[in-house]
Parts: sequence; structure tokens; C-alpha cells
Amino acid sequence: LRLDMTLIFVLAFTVITRLWALHAPSQAVWDEVHFGRFAGEYIRGRFFFDLHPPLGKLIFAAVAWLGGQKTAFTMSKIGDAYDGSTVPYLLMRLVSASCGIAIVLVIYLLLRGLGCSRWTCNLGAWLIAVDNASCILSRLIILDAQLVLACLITITACVWMTRFPRFSRSWLLCLLLSGLGLGITTSIKLVGLGAVGIVGLITLHDLGQRLQEVLHKPTRATVQRWLADFALRSICLVALPLAIYVGTFALHLALLPRSGTGDAFFSKPFQASLDGNIHNLPLDGPPQLANGSVVSLRSLHGSSAWLHSHAHRYPVYPNGTDGLVSSHQQQVTAFSFTNDYNSLWRLELVRQGEFSLAAKPLISTPSDLPQLLYHGDLIRLVHVATGLPLHTHDVAAPLTPTLQEVSCFAPGDHRVPPGQVGHQPKMDIWRIDVTDTTEPEVLALRSALRFVHANTSAALLISGQNLPSWGFFQLEVAATRDINQVSTLAWTWVADHHVHDQLPKASKEHVPEISFWGKLVELHQVMYEAQSRLSKQAHAYSSPPLIWPLVFQGISFWQHPENNQQIYLLGNPLVWWLLSVGHATQCVPTLALVVDLESRREFRARILFTHTAFFRRLAWGVGVLGAGWLILYLPFVLMERQLFLHSYWPALCLRQVLGPRKKANTHTH
Repeated sequence: LRLDMTLIFVLAFTVITRLWALHAPSQAVWDEVHFGRFAGEYIRGRFFFDLHPPLGKLIFAAVAWLGGQKTAFTMSKIGDAYDGSTVPYLLMRLVSASCGIAIVLVIYLLLRGLGCSRWTCNLGAWLIAVDNASCILSRLIILDAQLVLACLITITACVWMTRFPRFSRSWLLCLLLSGLGLGITTSIKLVGLGAVGIVGLITLHDLGQRLQEVLHKPTRATVQRWLADFALRSICLVALPLAIYVGTFALHLALLPRSGTGDAFFSKPFQASLDGNIHNLPLDGPPQLANGSVVSLRSLHGSSAWLHSHAHRYPVYPNGTDGLVSSHQQQVTAFSFTNDYNSLWRLELVRQGEFSLAAKPLISTPSDLPQLLYHGDLIRLVHVATGLPLHTHDVAAPLTPTLQEVSCFAPGDHRVPPGQVGHQPKMDIWRIDVTDTTEPEVLALRSALRFVHANTSAALLISGQNLPSWGFFQLEVAATRDINQVSTLAWTWVADHHVHDQLPKASKEHVPEISFWGKLVELHQVMYEAQSRLSKQAHAYSSPPLIWPLVFQGISFWQHPENNQQIYLLGNPLVWWLLSVGHATQCVPTLALVVDLESRREFRARILFTHTAFFRRLAWGVGVLGAGWLILYLPFVLMERQLFLHSYWPALCLRQVLGPRKKANTHTH
């Protein structure tokens, strides 16, 4: 390709708009919260679940690791500051920005492959460069820029392949690049399956034409060449993409060997393959909990931490603006050190008649055994070291005022919330719920448990915040009355280190092993089910696909809390509207020409004979881009769930170059 000064100008403009002040804002923007967290999970090796294939997230994780990130991504919501963290967010954004710059160059090459003039190619590249939406989506830690670049490279390589002689070095290189592109595109997002459809149409068209030539003059040599062509395409366009796709999942699973936030979505055999999962830990005591069981309670929220208490009290401190003070009762925290005597709790069953809510009939237990515990039983959690019961009340937690304080209550405690007088012994009763199965047994290491306070209906949880020095920097334990406002794992507990002298030891539970292929199938089943469960309700920034080309509604990605600066995703109205009008106006005369030619058969033959090259170029260029746009766009029209404007970007890129391609053909004619 000769030096094109206009293209250099377009690329320079693109570099400036994609890289200028890339560090701003130094806060988490939109889905950076999710993809940054996924990168941190790869670095820590903790299993997670996401709707999309893993390659794009693996790329971000690799860049984060090379940039020095060694810990978790701590930004939990839009607007959380990167300042002071170890997250190399600038390098991670640079991945997307580099892809955004490359997209403009690939658009130019795609139009050249379709036979367009340099003027037309530069126009197509310029339309992408000046598009606001393309610019914004190329500056964030999200998958869209990677997806669009891989998709366009795939289509471009396939188009250029049709320009070279079969089996030439250039033809083989383009074929290989097409296969690599297909594997990479589908491994980033399943929207990349649209590229499979586009490449499939081009391949079928090309193979069909060559098959007609073979059938017209069948010889042994022509048949062998066609079969060799078919075999090479099968290897490069089917086997190679599948190998890449499966390989990314193999790498994904290899990098996430430890139990994490994604465990609960999967079967017991899948979970048992993860280090530290409750189904992968050996039972060191009786399998089922009973009245009098002594256990340690491990939270599934983040890194391992056990429910803990010690002979230190909450300090007397002002608690917000409501005038309340702390209870000054014994601290309850979560401690990351295992085998600590202060982390042992005895479960005492509340009998019928002792408490008004304990009217549920108990499931019978053999007379020679202590009463076994079942889902819904009422219990006390008694701290073994101090003998005090776990307690919560209407006092704000020390660090999170919206949560209730959790403490251990002694009969002599006199500091109680205003309006409460003396000791209230019934405030130490909890309901034990089994949340991960319909089976009622409360099992050590196997059951996911929730403890709900009988009087206030507040669930015991870890807030995720570290207490100051008076709490020895251990994790805050509190209780919430609204479990829907916190992560499920925050209030999920597992009983381990179970001891009970009157119960028999457990025999080893047999959990079937699961192969890599079994994991791969289950992963895709869960991905499909999660996609089908996505909300169908309208969102403030969701929009129906039919209005996407008209850019009537955008998405607010980020807003400064003080000066109302915003990052708002919106396409360039001038470009989008002109393309919509242009496509509509060009469809009418094209249709009229076809009707006119059909009505005048004798004139049609002369027109087609005289302008055969023009019609072939028109059908080829517009057909590839138009079909590609429809393949990438129409599936969203058929979906019944929340959809957002950014999903239109892959189809938009083909639509934006479809206009220049039509114009080029019109000028040629």
C-alpha cells in the first residue's frame, strides 16, 4: 500500500482523541467495576462467574499483572477512586485505546479489500474516527473495543482472501488470519458469533462459485483442487477457532483453581474441584450439626475469615447524628486466622416453649443421640472462650450505620441503647437456614448457612470493612434487615472444625469427579441460564434496538459527584442521522431500478451486459457490509431483555462504512 497522507492524518486524529487525558477520570467508570474485579480475581486465582467467554478478561488480567497489580480490585461501585490503589488502570485503558486506534486502520483496509478508492476508504475511516460513541468505548476497561477489532480483522482477512489466487502465500495467510480472528472474536464475547455468520456467507459464496466451475468442466485436477480448498478452509475456519475457544476456557479454569464468588452457580462436582470449596474440604468431625456442637463459622465473603470474639468491648463513641452510642458490649469480629480458640462457638438448640417462635415441631432423632439440627431451627450461638451468647440489637454497627451492631451480651452489661432497660435474654436467639439446597439437614462443611436474628429478622454478615486499632484491624461483623442490599456471600457461612463427643465421625463423602469437558459443558449451561434470566424490565438507560440507528438515547457512564461532569455515551448525531437518511434514500432508487429492469426485459439484457463489472462490485461490497450489519444487529431486535446502546457498536462499524461503499459504487457507475 502506497503512503496515504490523508490516512496518516485520520490516524493522528484518532490517536489524539483516544489517548488524550486517558487517565481521566481517575475513578471507576461504568463496567470497569466488573472487568477490573475479574482481573483481580485472575491474579488471586479465585474462581468467579461471568456471562462472557474469558479471553478479553484474560488480556486485562495479563496487563494488570504486568503493571504490578498483586491484590484484589477494591473498587465496588462507579465513582470509586483509583488513587492510592495498586490497579494499573491507565495501562488497562491503554489496551482498549490501542484497539480503538487499530479499528480505524482496519476499516480502511476492509474498504480497500472491497475495491474502494482511497477517497472512499479514508471517508469510512474518518466516520469511525469522529464518532463519539466509538471514542468513548475505546477509552475504558471494557470488552467492546477488543471485540470490534477482532471482528473487523476477521472480516477484512476473509475479504482480502478472495482477491488472491488460491493456495498462494497471501491466500493462505489471509485464511489463517481469518481462522485466528474467528477464534479470538468468539472468545471475547458471544456477539462475535456474528463474525462466524459473515465469514460463513463469504466462504459459501466463494466455494459455490468454484464448485460451479468444477461442475462446468469436471476434471480430476479441478476436483482435487476444490477438495483441497474445502479441507484447508475446514481446518482454518472451523477446527482452529474451536481450538482457540476451548483453549481460552482451559486457561481460564487453570488460572482460577481456588474457591471464590462464582462457586454457588455450579454443581457439587464442579465446586469440589476448587481448592478451599466446602465440597473439597475433608470432614474432621461428625457430618451433621446437633445440639451442643462446637464449630467455627467461616464466611464465604471474600478471603477466608471466621466469626470471632474476644474479651474486649466496643469503645464508647458517637454513632452518627442520631445521638446513639455504642453498646460497650463484647466485640464480635471476623478473623482471618484459623484454629483460634476465640473463633469457636457452641450451638444450643432453643426448645419448644422456651421462646414464642420456637413452635416448629422438631424432626425426630434417635434417643441415644443429641437432637440434630435442621433448617429453620432456633439456636443460640455461645462463644466458647467467654461463655457469652451472640447478640444483636437496634444499635448501629461501628463502621456501617445502616447495619445493626453484633456483640456478645453478658448479664451484667448495663450500657444498652436508649429506651431499652436491663438485660433482654431473648435477643440472643437465631434461626439457622440452609440456603443452598432443599435438604433440611445442617451439615458441616457442606451446607451454606444463614443466621437470622429471631427478634429483628436481621441476617448475620461481614461488611467487608476493617475495624480500627481498637478492633485489632479485624473485619466488621454486623447484621442487616435487608439481605437484598448486600452480596449473598456476605451473609453465607459454613460450619467447619466440627466437634461433638456424642456423634459418630463422618465417613468420607463421595463427590464424583468432573472432567475438563464436563466443566466446559456446565459452564456454558450456566452462561445460557444466566443470559435467559437477565432482567426484562426497563432501565433508565436501556433502549430498544429499533431506535439505536437514530441515536435518540445514550447511557450515562459516570458523573462527578461535585461538579456534575459526565461521561455520556452518545453517537455523533450528524454521522448517524446522515447515514440513516442516506441508506433510506438509496434503497428507493435501487429498488426502482430493479423493478424497471424486470419490466423491460430487452433493455435489461443490454444494461447487464454493459455494466456487468459495476453490478458485481455493487453486489459484492454492499452485500458483504449489508449482510454483516444485519447479522450483527438483528439478533438484538429479537431479544426480550434489557439492552443498551453500546451493544450496537459492532454492527455500527459496518453500517458506517456501508455508506461510503454505496457512494463509491454510485460514483463509479
